Amino acid sequence: MMQTTKMFGADIFMKRTPSPTKSLYLRVREQILHDLITRNAKSGDRYYTENQLAKQLNVSRNTIRKAMGDLEQEGYLSRHRKIGTIIGKKTARPFHSVAKPGPTETKTVEHRQRVIVVLPKWNDSVEGFYTGKLLRALSSPELSPPFTIEIRHYNDPVNLAQPTDAAMVVVDPDTKNFSNLQEMADQGTHIIAIEPQQPIPGLINLFTDRRSIVCQIVKKFYEMGHKTVGLMNHNLYHMDYERSLMGYLDAHRELKIPIPHQGIVQSVFYNSIEIASVENVPDVANISAWVCAYMGSINIIARECRRAGLDIPGDVSLVSLDDPGDFPFAPIGKKISVVASDSLAAASLIHTYLNDWREDRRGTLIFIPSEWKNRETVAPPRPA
Repeated sequence: MMQTTKMFGADIFMKRTPSPTKSLYLRVREQILHDLITRNAKSGDRYYTENQLAKQLNVSRNTIRKAMGDLEQEGYLSRHRKIGTIIGKKTARPFHSVAKPGPTETKTVEHRQRVIVVLPKWNDSVEGFYTGKLLRALSSPELSPPFTIEIRHYNDPVNLAQPTDAAMVVVDPDTKNFSNLQEMADQGTHIIAIEPQQPIPGLINLFTDRRSIVCQIVKKFYEMGHKTVGLMNHNLYHMDYERSLMGYLDAHRELKIPIPHQGIVQSVFYNSIEIASVENVPDVANISAWVCAYMGSINIIARECRRAGLDIPGDVSLVSLDDPGDFPFAPIGKKISVVASDSLAAASLIHTYLNDWREDRRGTLIFIPSEWKNRETVAPPRPA
C-alpha cells in the first residue's frame, strides 16, 4: 500500500545579499509562513510556541519573535500569553467576495485571480504528468477564491499576448524566454516560475529541494542496510542536477562514509552542439541502491540489471526524483518509488503568493515541499 509523507519546511535564498541578521530574519519568516499555508490548518488551530520554533529552526527566540510579530500584523496568526499561538483567519484563505444587494436577495460575486499557465516545452510523459497534476491542483475547489486559468504553449509570444490584468505561472520556462519574462516582471506582471533551469531575477522561483531530498534518500538507504548507494545524474546545465549531486555528497560527508567507486554516474556528456556523445553505465553488480535524478536513468539501470540477471528490488533498489505515475513502469514491471514535488503544496504556495503579492519576494528561490511515495522498487539488501 502506498505511503505518503510530507517534508516540512522551505529554504529561501534572497536575490540580494542583505546583512546576515536581515537575511536570517527573512528566511525564518518565509519558513514559518510556508509551514502555515501548507499544513491545511483551520483558523483557531493551535500552532508552535516561540520556544518550539526557535528550537526547531535552530535560531534565537528574538528572531522568531520578530518574524511572528510581522505575521501576526498580517493576520496569519495571533499570540496569547495564556493560550499560546493561534492560527489566524488569513492562513485559512477565506472566501473573498463582494455582496451586491438586490430587491429580494443578496448576490455574492467572487474576485478571481486570472492566471495564465505556460506549459513546458518538453513533451515526454514525466513532464506531462507533472504539469497535469499541477493544473489539477491549481483548479482545486479548495483554493478559495479559485483561479480563472488560461493555458498557453511555451512557444506562444507570451510577452505580446499577455494582458495586464493576469498573472503568469510558467512551468520549466525555456531559457530563450528568460529575458522576456524578466522584462514583463519589471513592467508589473506577477510571474511565478516553476522549476526553471536557473533562478530568474524579478520572478518568484519555486523549486523542488533536490539537495535535501537526495541527502535524505541516501541516508535512508544506508539505514536499511545497503553498503553502497549510487547517484545516476543527467547533465549539469540544470540547477536540479547540481543540487542532486550536492545532496549526495552531503549525505556521505555527514555519515562519514566514503563515496563508492563509480557511485556517481553522469549518464551522458554533451559535445559543443549538445548531442549526446557518451553514455556511462551504472555498476549495478556492486552498488545495490540508486537515486535516479531523472527518468531516463531508470531505463538504464533496469537494462543493466537485466543484463546481469539482477532483480529490482530484490537485488537493486531505486528511488526516482521524477514521478511517472502510480502504475507499473514497463521496463521494470513494478511501480516506481519516488520522492517528488507535492503539487497540492505548490498550488497552495502559488495561490498565496499571487493573492498576497509582495515585491520583496521577487527574485527569491522558494522550495516546494515534497512527498515520499513508497511503491515497489525499494527493499532492504539481500542477506550476505
